[in-house]
Amino acid sequence: MMIKPRDVVDFAKDLLFSLGILKRRPAIGHYGLVEKLEYGAVLWGNLVMIATGTILWRPDWFLDWTPAWTFEVCRIIHGFEATLAFLAIIIWHMYHVHLRPDVFPMSWAWLTGRISREEMRSHHPEEYLRILEKRRAEHQRDIENGES
Repeated sequence: MMIKPRDVVDFAKDLLFSLGILKRRPAIGHYGLVEKLEYGAVLWGNLVMIATGTILWRPDWFLDWTPAWTFEVCRIIHGFEATLAFLAIIIWHMYHVHLRPDVFPMSWAWLTGRISREEMRSHHPEEYLRILEKRRAEHQRDIENGES
């Protein structure tokens, strides 16, 4: 889940593919940059909301040992983070999971935990090839052991 330079390059190529400049989508593995950024945003957002929310919840305790302006700063940050999280869910998440043309009206992955072969080949070709290689190796091993 750590962002690597290749993720940024693949994201740029995917953007160019979406704009019609490139003819082929880049080979993305299990997680692309979009998934990694969304995951990181959830972690970061939770940390910010918990830290600022705790100070807003008990200002009497925190303001005994922090400056007086801490409460106002936390109130502003907490509000902005809540707004950002709301917009991220409505715009980014809803589009990628439910409204994107190739998954409309929704991706069933959130209910079944699975995606179709076509979606896997289209959006995660590197992961798809890795799974095929693993299955081929298992099948070859079964043939050698006389199990198939």
